[in-house]
This record gives sequence, structure tokens and C-alpha cells, in this order.
Amino acid sequence: MALLSYALFSTAPVQASPLAQKLPYIQRSRPYCGYTTAVRGDIRTVGMAGATVGLGDTFFASTENPAGLAMTVKTGDTHVTSNDIEDPYLQNAAYPIHLSSAGAALNLYPWGFSIGSLTPYREGQPYWQASDPATSAVAARNYDLTLHEYRASVARVFWDDRLSVGLSFNLGIARETYSQPGMEISQSSTRAGFTWGSTYQFPKRLLLGASYASAAYYKFEPDARTTPQGFFQEMDVPSRIGLGLGWIPNRFFRSDLTVYGIGATPRAGLLRDQNVTAGNNFTLQPRAGASYVFADYRNVRGTVFAGSYFETSRISGEASRLHATSGLEAKFWCVNFGVGIDAAPNYQNSIFSIGLDPFTLLAKMGVIPEDPPSILGGLFPNPFYYSDDGLPRPLAAVWQPEVNSIDPVDVGLRIPEKIEEKMNSNIVEGVLNSLGSIPKVISDELDDMDALEKKKKLEAEQREMARTRQELRDKRLEKKHRNLVRKKPPVISPKSAPEVP
Repeated sequence: MALLSYALFSTAPVQASPLAQKLPYIQRSRPYCGYTTAVRGDIRTVGMAGATVGLGDTFFASTENPAGLAMTVKTGDTHVTSNDIEDPYLQNAAYPIHLSSAGAALNLYPWGFSIGSLTPYREGQPYWQASDPATSAVAARNYDLTLHEYRASVARVFWDDRLSVGLSFNLGIARETYSQPGMEISQSSTRAGFTWGSTYQFPKRLLLGASYASAAYYKFEPDARTTPQGFFQEMDVPSRIGLGLGWIPNRFFRSDLTVYGIGATPRAGLLRDQNVTAGNNFTLQPRAGASYVFADYRNVRGTVFAGSYFETSRISGEASRLHATSGLEAKFWCVNFGVGIDAAPNYQNSIFSIGLDPFTLLAKMGVIPEDPPSILGGLFPNPFYYSDDGLPRPLAAVWQPEVNSIDPVDVGLRIPEKIEEKMNSNIVEGVLNSLGSIPKVISDELDDMDALEKKKKLEAEQREMARTRQELRDKRLEKKHRNLVRKKPPVISPKSAPEVP
């Protein structure tokens, strides 16, 4: 936990380097802007271009629309990720912007809950001034602006699961840090805010989502020891509105079209140059994305993400950018692998992840029950057919309680007891036995793949036979019809005609 805490909350200044740039001002008078329009988040969110207001189906997606916690999150979701972003619009690309987030979401029908933290904004690198000695380019001053947010959210469904409403309570902590050899000065400011969201479910599982996030203004006190003078300035975070249309036909495919409206912060300027303003006007940010589970087996699962968004520039003198995003996640047994990228002119955000799925690992060890089985999709399942299988209760057209359904609260309360049982029965041996079952897992997956391929082949043959039978039936009917048309009606002679009384 110590390592996680450091990664999330440390604001240690960037190390000095010969790549330090010159600050073009010696007296700062403008506030900073604590918001950027580029997408941040996990592989799924980045891969789908941040189009999440209509879905809100993960912890990070619910930070933009908390209503999804009660409507589209199934059982629960955990999230730990970081971004390293190269954005010359903000600062030298040689100093990537590091952002982190972590959280968890839980669905307890008809309620949904989440708690976590994220770093939505950061600027910081070494700078020097023209008045400094020539050696200052190496021993430059370090500057860092960081905004952390801690969030607790709650949501509930109403009207026969057609409407979900959610509210997130946000505690923001902005920190500004100045350091030079032998001295470091840091100030922090705290503000409370909220994010409201709602989702309405139309037929065919079309989801209309809307959200609003409040503005925040973080105040700081001047300190004469900084260079430039007036380094400690207010940090302004604009209000945001979002409107999204999501679609979830089945558990394999989902898509979202989202438009964000970002409020103005007309007084704010960048750290690298206060005369470069950030947020003179209200802007619209359109986004579109989709995800598809292309492989679905008992212990193997593959998901691909794709999207695009138009980043309307809020920075004076910089052009708007069209982004292309993509991502890939693969899960084998309880190990997850993932890669994601967001690319645009003068911008790159790359994400790579590898880690353990704690829920799957605990289930394999017998500490928690496994999820009720769903119908396996195999390779390239149909993304557009409608199915309730594996979806959250509010999305199911006809809800049927699952066999051996899991009560998350009961499972959570029993975890200490189960762990104690495993420790008493030699938990190390149990883990080794679980690891030793990997060859069997591979064998089972190969058997599943073979069985699914045989099933698909048999179904294809059956469809072909049915088509052939239908063609023969159609030909016979057509022939019979032609014969009836060609056959002349009988001629009735006068002698055989019946007498009229």
C-alpha cells in the first residue's frame, strides 16, 4: 500500500535537466487552469476516446456519470491505472505528465456505490529565467501544479429500472510546489464539489445519459521567496456538462456517443507562459467509442476498444486536434494484459498494463464464489444480437434470478473467515495447487475452443441443410404453380349442361 500511496499522492518536484526551458515572465498575475480536454483514464476509457456519459459502466466511467453505478455496473469493478502523457501544448514533451487513479465500484440493486481518487490535471517541469547565471540551465528551478480529487458516489434506479440518478461528492486538493537547490515551498488548497448524473433506458437498451460537474476555484497565498514573483496563484477548474447516447445489445458489445460542454476560465494562463490563455470561451468536445469482446472462453477473454474525439482547443494560439484512440485487453486465467494509445498531432498518451485480477484469484483459491456461468461466446461472437445473458439486472428485458447468484455484501463479510480457513489448511499449498492447475486450465481452454468450433461448424451445416430443404420446397411449389397455370379449364357442352327449371 505504501507504493500505491506514493504513486497516487506524491508531488515530488521534477528533477532538473539541461532540457529546462526559459520562463518568459518575471512576475505572474494570472491564475492556472486545472483542467484539460484530452482524455485521461484506464485502457478502456482511453481506448473508447472518453465516450462514457451514456454508459458509466466502470469506476472511471462513473466519475463522469455516477448514474451508471446503479444501471450498468454489474456486481463491481476495481480500478488502478496511471498515464504518462506527452503534450507539447502544455510543456516540453521530454517531461511526460504523470497521472494516476484508483477506485472501486459496487452494485447492490437497486443501489450503486463507488469510492476512489484521481489526478485529473498536472503541469510541471524545470524552468529558468534570462536573468539567471548561465549555469542555471542545469540547476534550474522546479515547478509543479497538481490537482487530486477524492470521490464518493451513490446512485439508484427508479421507474421499473428505466431511470437511474447518481451523485458524486468530490473533495479536491490542489497543490502548487516551487523548489530550487536548498529550498522547497509547497502550498495546498481544498475545495468541495459535486458531479450529478442521470441515465434513462429506452427500448433496445439505448441509454441516454446526462451529467453536470461543478466548478471549483482553489485559492493560494503569495510568497515573496519564489521566482517568478507571484508563482502561487489561484487554480480554476471549469464546470462541465455532458450528454451521451450509449447502446448495450449484449455483454460482448457496447458503444457511446458523447458531447461535453466545457465552461470558460477566461483569466487562466499556462505555467509555461501566462500570456497563453487556457479557456477563453465555452467549448464543445465530441467523442465516440466502442468496445467488443472478440474472444470469450472459460479462462481466456479478449477485448478490443476503438474511438475518436475532436479536441476543440482551449489554449490560445494552438490548433484543435483530431484524436484516434485504441486499446486491447487480454485475460488469461487471473492475469490481465493491456495496451492503449491516444494519438494526435503533437500529442501521445500510451498505456501498458499487466497485473492480477484479485476477484478471479480469490475465486480460484475458494475464498469467494465464482460468478454464475454465462453462455460462452467463443471467437468473434455476434456483436449485434440482443441477449440478457450476463448483463446487470436493470438492463435485462426479463430478469430471472441467476442460479447461485452472488450477494456481494455477504461475500465481503465472509472473506476474513474464508482466508482464516485457507491459512489453517495451509494457504501456500492451496496457492501452489492453484498454480499447478494452469496446465489443466490450458487443456480445458483448448477443449472449449475445439468444442465451440465443432458446435459452430455443426450449426453452419444445419443452416445449410435447412436452406437446401427450403430451396427444394420452393422449387416444388413453383413447379406446381406453373402446372396449374398451364392446365386449361374443362369445357361444358350444351348437352351436358344442367336444365334450368
